[in-house]
Amino acid sequence: MGKAFSVLGAPSTDPFAERPRCDAPTTTTTHRGAHTMHDDALYYADQSDWSPLDYQGLWRYLNRLFQTLGPAPSKTNAIDPASLSAQIQARRTGRRDDELAAMDLNRMSHETTYLMKHMLIRTGRLEMATRRFPNLAGLHEVGELERPLYLDDQPTFVHDYYTRVGIYL
Repeated sequence: MGKAFSVLGAPSTDPFAERPRCDAPTTTTTHRGAHTMHDDALYYADQSDWSPLDYQGLWRYLNRLFQTLGPAPSKTNAIDPASLSAQIQARRTGRRDDELAAMDLNRMSHETTYLMKHMLIRTGRLEMATRRFPNLAGLHEVGELERPLYLDDQPTFVHDYYTRVGIYL
């Protein structure tokens, strides 16, 4: 089993201890000028001809991205710091902060921001996300969908929260 490391690199007993941040650049320069590394991210794509499986792909991508925010507040005290789950979560936490900080809600479709909002509510991470990343604060203002959002051709409706808010898995 791997150990979490403190900022100085010494082993830490706390798997959620502060970790060194990646120094990867958040922008690159091209012949057209500067742009962020995430300009072509799936959440900015034109969704006019998307199928339910395309939306499911978006859901899966965002789910993995939001796991890097850290454990859901309701689970923080329930996780044994020595458990494998805690160690995996500690390795994920903060890994994609640059992408989260660069997200531009104005470039996303209403369906994408609605899905993001409800994924974060469902996992108890909306307040944490908007506190750490002020650019996501607009998620609090995202209104209702005009029609349900299908993430599967044959939804099973087993996810009660998502079903209640019109997201069918």
